[in-house]
Amino acid sequence: MLINFKVNYFKAYNRLKIINFIFKIIFIYICFLSSVNAAEEQIKEELKNNFLSNEFAINTIESYKKGGVLFRRVIAIQPVEFKPNTSLESTQRIAFPKLPDFKKPIWVITPEQLPVTEDMCLEKESVTCDEGKNDLYSGGCYQPCLTYGPQFLAYDEKNGKIYLTVEATGYGTGGGTNFTFLADVNTKEIKHLDTEGGPITGVISPSGKYLLTISLARIKIYNTQTKEKFYITEHNLFGPPITKIHYFTHIKWLNDNQFTYEDNVIHDKFQDDEDGITEYTYDISAQKKISKHVIKPNTYKYSAKDDEE
Repeated sequence: MLINFKVNYFKAYNRLKIINFIFKIIFIYICFLSSVNAAEEQIKEELKNNFLSNEFAINTIESYKKGGVLFRRVIAIQPVEFKPNTSLESTQRIAFPKLPDFKKPIWVITPEQLPVTEDMCLEKESVTCDEGKNDLYSGGCYQPCLTYGPQFLAYDEKNGKIYLTVEATGYGTGGGTNFTFLADVNTKEIKHLDTEGGPITGVISPSGKYLLTISLARIKIYNTQTKEKFYITEHNLFGPPITKIHYFTHIKWLNDNQFTYEDNVIHDKFQDDEDGITEYTYDISAQKKISKHVIKPNTYKYSAKDDEE
């Protein structure tokens, strides 16, 4: 009886070892499949610095899938430590003696945090993410109608406020709807400011009183205190008989009430240089241009014949 018990015991023990071995093989196989799938996705992240001080940085982090397909964008506020630059020869280190080392973010602004409702989307005729837009944006559509995630516009360093924008579904080659936001670094609160046509870029006045958003031939001046807004625009001609396109660049603040900008004129969006460039000085209080300086005279002769060609 004792011999039979030992035999049965060792048989059961061996079966248990075999079962454990099989489970280990299954577990290893599952882990292998997971690693293969992760490798196939080849998720990569790119960091773009928007603001850098001695204490912290504001960075845009973009995530890409296989083939360089963007699917997510976040804004990260990260403490920073500067370390000696050992990647260059000592003679080359003069210009870049130290490199920033970004620490764990104290706040990450994701597309899910942006206060956009379905009503806001429908008002701007943007379809929601559950209507097939996930396929169009390769997984980069976030409820209710935001694509990829927030983009940095400007940072009001004096007041600790970040201005952001995000594109809505329905964007095409000619642009689309942009929602703009204010993110308060101190309170970690995000507020919707306005909705406008994009794509847009932004600059903030020295005191933080005015936010300028620039979209080709339009500058919107937004008073961050009173919420008042008004515009500087130029009329584009897309022919026939002529094509004359304006776009604004190089915004520079002279003080908190005046700034300069360049008005560039072209007749073909693919041309290498501008037909003409004029710099204007704008006074916000007077709401008008107060001076201009011609940087490049416009000598191009617009005609219907050029459009036909």
